[in-house]
Amino acid sequence: LKSYVDEALQAAVKLWDDAIEAKFVERKGKGPDIQISFSTFYHGDEFPFDGMGNEIAHAGPNGRNLKWVLAHEIGHSLGLPHTLEQSIMMPYYGGYEAAEPHLSAYDIDVIQKLYGKLHLLVTGCFGQEV
Repeated sequence: LKSYVDEALQAAVKLWDDAIEAKFVERKGKGPDIQISFSTFYHGDEFPFDGMGNEIAHAGPNGRNLKWVLAHEIGHSLGLPHTLEQSIMMPYYGGYEAAEPHLSAYDIDVIQKLYGKLHLLVTGCFGQEV
């Protein structure tokens, strides 16, 4: 189970990492900037979990895709609110929407406004810039 969660978390982080200049680094111990936890009952918002282990980040019982849920929650950690646009940040999770989560053009635009665009140096043959 730990390897499944680790793989899902790495994939979710990579979505955001690939869109902005910031780099994510796993740091164990005290004081991480983003902390991932699995909680039950009251956990700090107005919607306590049921305590039965049937909800992941308020995803319903009709199927869960941990990568989607983690990508959404990481978006919140980075400062993004819910949106009504077709986006990883939509307020309601509909289950297995796609095999792999992805950031929409809207998600990328909003996150780049907060953290800056990712600038890539593309080189051609023999090291010449193109």
